[in-house]
Amino acid sequence: MTTATRERGAWRDSASIDTREAVVVGALVAAIVTWLVIQTPVVLLAYQYGGIPTTAARLALLAKDMVVALTVFGLLVRHRHRIDLRFYDIAALAYIGLIAIYSVVPWALGSDLPFVAVAASARVFLMPVELYALGRLAVLSGVDVGAIVRVFIGASAIAAVFAVGQWMLVPVEFWASSMDMPRFVREVQGLPGALSLWDISILGHYGVGVGGQFPRAIGPFTHPVGASHYFIAPLLLAVARTMTLDHRAARGAVIGWGLLALLFAAAIITPISRGSWIAAGVGVLACGVLLRRVRIALLAVALTALMVVLVPPFSYSIRSAASFDDSSVIGHRQAVEEGVGTVLGNPIGLGVGQADHLGTALAGAADAAGVGENMYLSILVTVGPLGLLAFVVWMAGVGIGLAPRRPGAAAWMRVALFAALVGYAASALTASGLMRFTTSASFWLVAGLLVGGLPAMARGRRARKGGAAPEPTQART
Repeated sequence: MTTATRERGAWRDSASIDTREAVVVGALVAAIVTWLVIQTPVVLLAYQYGGIPTTAARLALLAKDMVVALTVFGLLVRHRHRIDLRFYDIAALAYIGLIAIYSVVPWALGSDLPFVAVAASARVFLMPVELYALGRLAVLSGVDVGAIVRVFIGASAIAAVFAVGQWMLVPVEFWASSMDMPRFVREVQGLPGALSLWDISILGHYGVGVGGQFPRAIGPFTHPVGASHYFIAPLLLAVARTMTLDHRAARGAVIGWGLLALLFAAAIITPISRGSWIAAGVGVLACGVLLRRVRIALLAVALTALMVVLVPPFSYSIRSAASFDDSSVIGHRQAVEEGVGTVLGNPIGLGVGQADHLGTALAGAADAAGVGENMYLSILVTVGPLGLLAFVVWMAGVGIGLAPRRPGAAAWMRVALFAALVGYAASALTASGLMRFTTSASFWLVAGLLVGGLPAMARGRRARKGGAAPEPTQART
C-alpha cells in the first residue's frame, strides 16, 4: 500500500463522522457555553423569588459539572482509539495524577480538611484541563467549531450589554436588597465571609479622599474580577476579526465587529479589575503583532489607557495603585508575601484544599494560605513544584497548539485565543482567574475546540493532495 493510499484511508476513517452525534454533541457544547453565562441569574432569581431551598440551588449550579464530566467520559470511551495525544497532553495527565495524589496522601496522613473542602478545591484546579479535554473530544465527534464560537460570542455580547447596562442604570442597593446577593454567595456558593456587597467586591474603595465607594459591574456573575476576566476572550475574538476583514470590501462587517469590540472593552473596564485590564491590553497587542496590525493595536491600547487614567472612577483605581494605598493593592502584596513564605516553608506543597478560598472556606479556615491572589503560587502550594511544572508545560503547549503557523484572515479565531492565553497568563500573577469555573470554562472549552481542530485540518490537507474528499466543514475555523 502506498503512502498516499494509507493517508487517504486514514482520512476517510477520521472523516467518517456520525452526523447525529455531531449535532447532539455540538448542541450540548453550545448549551454549556450558554448556560455558563445565564446560570447565576437563573438560580439567583429562583432562590430569591422562587423559594427553592439552598440544596436545590447548589445542585442547579453543580449540574454543569456533572454534565461536563459525563460528556468527557462518554466521548473518551467512544473515541479512545482516535485520540492524538501530544506532549502537552501528557503534561496535563501528569497534572491530573498529581492532583489525585495531593488529595489522597494528606488525607491518609491525617489532614483535618473535610472531604467536601478537598473535593471542591480539586474541582477548581481540574477545571481547565477538563474543559479543554471536552473541546478536544468534541472535535472528534465532528462538531461545527465555527458555530460554537459564534454562540460563545453571541452569549458574551448579551452578557456584556447586561453588565454595562447594569453598571450604568442599576443602583448598587438593588444587589444588596432586591437580589440579596451576599446571602446567595454566602449560603449557595459556600463562602461564609460574604456578609455585604463590600465582601464580594461589588463596591470598591480606591485610595484616600477620592469620594468614597464606587460600584463595579458584575454582569451575570457574582464577582467583578470574574466578570471582567470573562470578557477578555470575546474582546480579542472581535478585535482579531476586525483586523482580518477587508476594510474596503466589508465595511459594514468591520463596523459591526468594531462596535462589538467596543462593547466587550466596556464590559472589561466597568468591573474595575486592573489585572483584567492588563490581560486585555497584552492580548490586543499580541493580536496586533500576529496579524501585522501593530499600529492599530498600539493606538487602541493607548486611547483606552488614556481614558482609564483620566476618567473617574477608573482613574482613582490607577492613582491608588500607584500610591499603594488602597486595600486591594495592600491585600495583593500581603497575599503574595504570605504565599511565598508558605512555599518556602512547604517546598513540596501542602495538598489540595489548602491554596484556594473555596477549599479553605468549606473547611472553616479564615484564608487560603495567603496565595489566592496568584495562580502560580496557588498551584505550587496545592500540588508542589512538579504539579506547577506540569501545568505550565501544558498551558504553554496549548499556546503552541493555538498559535497559527501562517497568521492571516483564516486564522483569526486561533490568533484571538492565543492572545487571550498570553493575557490571562500575565493576569494570573495577580489573581487565579483561569481557575474560575463560570468565567474561565468557556475559554478553555473554545481553546480545546480550536486546538483539536488543527490535526484534522492537517490530515485534510494531506488527504486532498492524495485525491481524497475535501476537508469537512466542521474543522474549518
